[in-house]
Amino acid sequence: MPVYALIDCAMDPALYPLIRAEPQQQSLFSGTLSPELIGATPHILRLERDGPFLRALQGGGWAAGWGMICAAGAPLAEVRRQVRRPLQAMLPDGQVALFRFYDPRVFVPFIEATSGAGLDPWFGPVTDWWAPVAGRSGTTTRRYRREGAGLAWREVAGPGA
Repeated sequence: MPVYALIDCAMDPALYPLIRAEPQQQSLFSGTLSPELIGATPHILRLERDGPFLRALQGGGWAAGWGMICAAGAPLAEVRRQVRRPLQAMLPDGQVALFRFYDPRVFVPFIEATSGAGLDPWFGPVTDWWAPVAGRSGTTTRRYRREGAGLAWREVAGPGA
C-alpha cells in the first residue's frame, strides 16, 4: 500500500529542496504561489522505500516534527484531495482559519479527541496515520486507525511501522 508524508515545509528551509527532488510530490495549497510562499507550504509526497527523503525523515526529521505519514490505497492526487478538505476550519466567531492539522502537535490531540462521524474526513482512502509524539523520554510514534465508529491508536516502533 502506498505511504505518503504530509510535511510542513515552514518547519525548516532545507525541507523544500528535499521534497522537490522526490518524484511524486505536491503542495497542499492550490493556485499560483510565489517561489517564496511555495517553499513554506505543506506538501504531500509519496515516500519511496530507501529514498532520500525517507532517510532524512528517519534521520532526524521525525523527531523534529516535520510532519506525519499516512497509508492509503489510492494515488497521490486522490489522497491530496482528501487531506485538503480539512485545511480550513471555522472559528467560533465565524471566521475561517487555516487548520494546520499536518503539524503533529496539532493532529495528535485533535484526532484523539475526535469520534464518530468526526473521523470521516480523516479516513477513506487513508487507512492509517502515524505521528511523532514528543515525550520526556524522547519521541515515540503513534499509529491511528479507524475501528468501527471509533479510533484505535497504539505506540509503534517508528514511522510506518
